[in-house]
Amino acid sequence: MEKYKGYKAEDFLMDDSFVQWLRAGNAEVDQRWEQWLELHPEALPDVRKARLIYQSMHFKNIKLSSLQIEKEWERLVPELNESHRESLGQGTPSIGLGAWWWKVAGIFLILGLVYLGQYQYPTLLDVPTFSVNSVKAEPGNMVTVTLPDGSRVKLNGGSELKYQPSFAGSTRKVQLTGEAFFDVQKDSLRPFIIQTGLLMTEVLGTSFAIRAYGEQESIEVAVVEGKVRLHGRKPSKAQKEVVLVKDEMATFDLQSKEISVGAYDPSDQIAWKDGVILFKKADFSSIVKKLEKRYGIKFRVNGNVQIDKDWRFTGKFTNKSVEYILEAISYPNVFKYRVDNKTVNIYH
Repeated sequence: MEKYKGYKAEDFLMDDSFVQWLRAGNAEVDQRWEQWLELHPEALPDVRKARLIYQSMHFKNIKLSSLQIEKEWERLVPELNESHRESLGQGTPSIGLGAWWWKVAGIFLILGLVYLGQYQYPTLLDVPTFSVNSVKAEPGNMVTVTLPDGSRVKLNGGSELKYQPSFAGSTRKVQLTGEAFFDVQKDSLRPFIIQTGLLMTEVLGTSFAIRAYGEQESIEVAVVEGKVRLHGRKPSKAQKEVVLVKDEMATFDLQSKEISVGAYDPSDQIAWKDGVILFKKADFSSIVKKLEKRYGIKFRVNGNVQIDKDWRFTGKFTNKSVEYILEAISYPNVFKYRVDNKTVNIYH
């Protein structure tokens, strides 16, 4: 595929292999182009531009006969190729690239007129949908969502994911409130973007976790595989863009709008998706919040209960009942508890 070096958007659109890739459905072609783009990231701007042009000219539900398309194509391609050669300096330069684009537009205009003549429908182009799918994981439950591109998202309790029914544009955008683990399908042309409040997380294909519950003072992004890029919802010169790689975590402070980067403990950031709950020197208040989200319960603390403000608990539990965890936390005589349906009463 060395011939594609130096190609511009218009060159890609004239290439059969490239157009076949845009249409999808051929695993071998998909893999070949994805590998080539990894080796030639400088071509991404023109590749994305070509994809946008292709999509904007892609008619919805048009059923033209192959004879009609072939006839118009055979009539216009010689002129198209001639203009293309001239734009590359092989002919009279005065015609230039502009003429080439007018002929490209002409091909699609003719196809559109044929379509109108057959069906008399006014809608030619794909109209983007503004409907939004919303998936919620109630406290005490985890929900796995498969997105239109095949990406999978596992929502922790008390979380919500919003996304469009189809990713038809140049990006794949979702909105997250709460905590989720993402396993994103690779697509070099369409970055996957997650909006969590003021923070935007952009990926091409990777797996990572985000924690962004409403009561938190920060947003946390931990990368398991691949690479992600972070920036504020409204980027500014003062705010630097941050790139994370495997085993790195970023913490976005909601007050200062600053992003710090460091290592993370997978048991704390990732293992929840496998039924693990971890406490590291946790005080009573943070334990209550975590248990309420995980098990969908509410704590009621009697007024006579006084937990030492310096008391901390460290422990790790895998697929254990809330009673089992409470038994471990309350030992020895820190407090007593009684579980009534979805309410945990704490008393002495």
